[in-house]
Amino acid sequence: MNCAKHIPFAFDRQLLFADLIGDLPWAYDLQTGALSFGNRFAWQAEVLGTESEETGTWLWAWVNKGSNITEQQQAASLKLKVLGEEHGIAELTEPMVPLDHADGHVFASIAVGECLGKAYYRGPYEGGAALLLITDDKLQLQVDDPLQRILSVFPQAISAMEIADHREALRGYLEHYGFDAESEGNALLLRQQGQDVLRAEFDEHGRLRELKGTLGKEEQGAMS
Repeated sequence: MNCAKHIPFAFDRQLLFADLIGDLPWAYDLQTGALSFGNRFAWQAEVLGTESEETGTWLWAWVNKGSNITEQQQAASLKLKVLGEEHGIAELTEPMVPLDHADGHVFASIAVGECLGKAYYRGPYEGGAALLLITDDKLQLQVDDPLQRILSVFPQAISAMEIADHREALRGYLEHYGFDAESEGNALLLRQQGQDVLRAEFDEHGRLRELKGTLGKEEQGAMS
């Protein structure tokens, strides 16, 4: 399983979500599973796990017995555990993971990429943070022009996040938006109606060298 393919799409969702909630204060009700932001928004969410500043570790919700997390609120974390068992990903199956190895953002990105939730929120508290996965269908994060969005967000994602294989990350990002890219040597191409609308060039290590797209009559480009 290539987890890198999920990171750009999850990063995309987080940008949209951050624009929506702004700097509103957050609260999470363990009894109802409601994640609220001020008096404006409230969505159902599950607990993926928690980060501890004291121990520098990530603790999965499915093993956290001291926080009164209900079985329903552990559902997504358990699905990731099963995914880890199926694909041999130790970090998804071990109860505790060092944060310098993988943090909550990584695990939450996989959850969003696997369509277990719409977006996630890192809720900070004294001594750590909880990673909350929003599973509520009422949360709608709309994009008017997916191709333009990809051309804009992908360079941001690979700059902000540690992604080893840019090629597969872009392919996965395109697939999340319903696009099927073609391989041509060290490049990925996206064609619509016989025209190239996106071309990405990569080096021998799969790192992005150049990203170009044609939107209408205008050409956009970005370097990694």
